[in-house]
This record gives sequence, structure tokens and C-alpha cells, in this order.
Amino acid sequence: MSTVCILRKTKLKRSLMNALLLLAYDYEIQYRRSCDHANADALSHLPCKHGRSEEEHEGVFLISHVEELLVSAKDIAEETRRDPILSKVLDLTLTGWPKFVPNPNLKPFYEKKKSVVHRPRMCSMLSHLHEGHPGVTRMKALARSFLWWPGLDHEIQAFVSQCLSCETTLNRPPTVPLHPWSWATAPWERIHMDYAEVNKQHFLVVIDVHSKWIEVLPTKPMTAEKTANLLRNLFTSYGLPKVLVSDNGPQFTAPEFEQFLKGNGVRHVLSPPYHLASNGAAERAVQTFKKAWTRLQSQSVSPSQQLARFLFTYRNTPHTVTERTHRVVPETATTHLSFTSQARCVGCCIQAPAS
Repeated sequence: MSTVCILRKTKLKRSLMNALLLLAYDYEIQYRRSCDHANADALSHLPCKHGRSEEEHEGVFLISHVEELLVSAKDIAEETRRDPILSKVLDLTLTGWPKFVPNPNLKPFYEKKKSVVHRPRMCSMLSHLHEGHPGVTRMKALARSFLWWPGLDHEIQAFVSQCLSCETTLNRPPTVPLHPWSWATAPWERIHMDYAEVNKQHFLVVIDVHSKWIEVLPTKPMTAEKTANLLRNLFTSYGLPKVLVSDNGPQFTAPEFEQFLKGNGVRHVLSPPYHLASNGAAERAVQTFKKAWTRLQSQSVSPSQQLARFLFTYRNTPHTVTERTHRVVPETATTHLSFTSQARCVGCCIQAPAS
């Protein structure tokens, strides 16, 4: 079948469809010239009484853009002659710069060979350079291609920082690099602790950063008094640490808990709020304990044996940092005694020997 036959059949189908649609209406057919069918095709039959010349188009272009011309070369020349410093710069540029410029106001201009803008025009030029919000770096590169004045880079940074659109779409600043803790030289020199909650049960998790020895103490109340009693039992077994690190929990910042540590000569270090990484040793120990507890539950281990099973497995497994097991309690932990009367008043875990 030829292409002509296909086109004729297509036109016939369209005509039949239009005829069927028009059967529901009473209408009259009137003749109209093609130039009057503006509503049928606005782009190809747009009515225009007379054509425009090229001069009229150029005139409209100049009128519509006259407000966007912020500054011209003539304006720069006039402002340069009026300014006392720029007028000297102009004279030195025309006659030649000396090898040494004693005037500190002229030294910045000696190093640059760009067009210099007068102070009243600077704000408008910055607005013009910031069209499209190119950012600080691109705005500086664009400005260096055409103009310069003293302190241009700082003014561009200040101008962009005051732009609300740029500030709302600004990327987040890079995170501050972490400052690592100093390595503990002896066992039980610095310990980290935090509370863990598993299945509505609370545990005090304490870890020695030197030997990686973990103690998990179950408890119901998490008060400052209960925390001090749990630590007193640990200090009786392993000795007094030099530094104890914790978060800003209410039981750790309570006056009675602070008094307990101060009386025993233990320096208490609090991690910054909302920065869990500062107490990362305790957070990691809590995470290890919670994961092991969940896995033991899936193995149908009785709750009374879960804690003992975790500690037994952990202490008999070589640690990735120390490459040693924890089968031996850190016996080399140094115990510093507190002989002050204040320590005895708060119930020091290691009492001074009787004289």
C-alpha cells in the first residue's frame, strides 16, 4: 500500500470522527480567511497590523536594559579623578611607577594591575557579581578578572555570608578531628563507665582502657548512692584508679558522687554533652555487652547465666588491641591510698592502716 493511500485513509477517519462528534450540535458553517484564524494557531497566525523595523527593536532593547548597567567606564573615570588616592594611582600609572613606593596607601595598587572601583560603587558591583549566587570562590575569580580594590576578598566573604539564599543551601562544615586519649601506662590507671539497659534491666559497665578488662554490675536503681557503692566494691578488689571518665548523667554529676570520688583522690572527667565519642571506650563496651546479651538470648541461655557466660567468654578471648586474654585479674594495678579525714568521712573504700 502506498503512502498516499495511507494518508487518505487517515484523513477520512479524522473527518468521520469529527462528523460523529458534530452530530450532537446544531451549527452553521461560515467562511473565514486564514489571516483571521488567530485563535487556531497563535504562533503561526499571530495578528500584527504592521511590521517593526530593526531600529525599533534596538531602541526597546536599550530602554529595557538601561537599569541593569550599574557602572560604566565613564563613571569609573570620573570617580577616579575625584578620589585623592585613586587620582595619584592614575598619575603613577600613566607616568610610570617607581621601584619603591613609600606611601602605604599606594602599595596595594602597585601590586595590582586591575580596574580599581571607587568606594561608593563597591556595593553595587558586589551585588552585580553575586547575581546567580556563584559562591565565594567563583565570585572572587570573577572579580579578579575585571576589577579590584583593597580588601576585596574580605568584602566578598562578608557579602556572601549575609546572603540568606546562600546560607540556607550551604554545606555542613567538616567535622572537627577527634583528639585521642593518652594511652594509660598501667592497668586500672584510667577507667571508663556508663550504664546499659537491656530488657528493662540496668547494668553498670566499667572498662579499664589499659588491659581492656570489663566489669558488668547489675543494678535496679541508678542513683548516685548506688553507683558509689558499686564502685566501692570494685575499688576494694582492684584499687583506686587515677582517672574515671563518664558522661553527664545525673547520677555521675550529683554532689554526693563527686564528693565520693574527690575523697578517694580519683579525678573525675566528664565527656562533652551530645558527644558520645569522647567516652568511646565505655560506649564500645556497652555495645559489645548488648550484642552478646542478644545473641545469648537467641541461644536460649537462661537469664541467670547470660552475664556469667558473656564475661567468661570475653575474658578468655584475646583482645584485638592487647593481643592477650583477660584470664588474670590486673594484679599490677597500682593502689594509691587516701589518708585524709575527708576521705574517711565519705566512706573511703580503702581505709588507712591503724597507727
